[in-house]
Amino acid sequence: MYCWSCGTSLDDAERVCSRCGTARAGLPQTVSTRATVDAPRPHPPSQLRSCPACGFRGEGIPYFRRAGNLALLTVASLFTYLVGGLVYWLIKRNDQVCPSCGLSWERSRPLGGGPPAPGEPGDRERSRDAAPSPNRREASSAGPVSDPVSEKGLPRSGMIRRFSGVLVGLFALFFLGVAVIEADAVPALIGGLMGLTGAATFGWGWKAQHRRREALMQRMQRRVLLLARNRGGRLTATEVAAELDLTLPASERLLLSLDDGFRVRSDVSEEGILYFEFPEILLTQGPDAADPRGAGRSALPRG
Repeated sequence: MYCWSCGTSLDDAERVCSRCGTARAGLPQTVSTRATVDAPRPHPPSQLRSCPACGFRGEGIPYFRRAGNLALLTVASLFTYLVGGLVYWLIKRNDQVCPSCGLSWERSRPLGGGPPAPGEPGDRERSRDAAPSPNRREASSAGPVSDPVSEKGLPRSGMIRRFSGVLVGLFALFFLGVAVIEADAVPALIGGLMGLTGAATFGWGWKAQHRRREALMQRMQRRVLLLARNRGGRLTATEVAAELDLTLPASERLLLSLDDGFRVRSDVSEEGILYFEFPEILLTQGPDAADPRGAGRSALPRG
């Protein structure tokens, strides 16, 4: 017997052609093996995300698949004798961007039933829903607030970019030295271009490190707010240090960064203890908790 599609000889036991994947004549038509293998598989919901800039929904693409980024790589390679292009490729080789607008895919929002990214509206709503009620604050004081800070969702530190910038700067100094020794303008031009490239790359990495520090500070401030809600609206540096696994100076700097005099304010009790109170949280605790010095006075002996 032969395949009616490609003419390949078939054994009696073969139900599908081994060459083209067509089902043998006289059998119920089913999806061929090759068609099943080649058919696109649905993406897991956790891989589908949406771009906050253009609204694209799907998956990101490699950074250098976009024509504009590939052109930048070519220009950087031509003007720096491949050194700048190599550094550029090493920095961005693992990045993904939006296929529509080119925005970094790290800023995309998750779709489907997966957990929302840190800082997204869904993440804030989930934290609000998971917040303990007033009668459960003491029981939940050692809950998710005491979890260690996760690196997930934080911007990159830019260490590779800063290292690459320093490396390109050293190459620039080498070319400038050759230009001075040989009294030639070409190495001086190359060294100048490489110096500008190295300075730009180092500045790019420095800004990335600054953004990472800001994101980490915002995440820690959010954990302090959750801790203040669990503790009734009043905190000390010692409590924050013990709960968030920080040093006393670090916890004090964290609390001072929140102190704006309105939503968060600091004061010294009669015992000389510096505490930070959150008036918006204190208002929900009743008149006794709203008095910033009530607890300290009640603890003092009268007489």
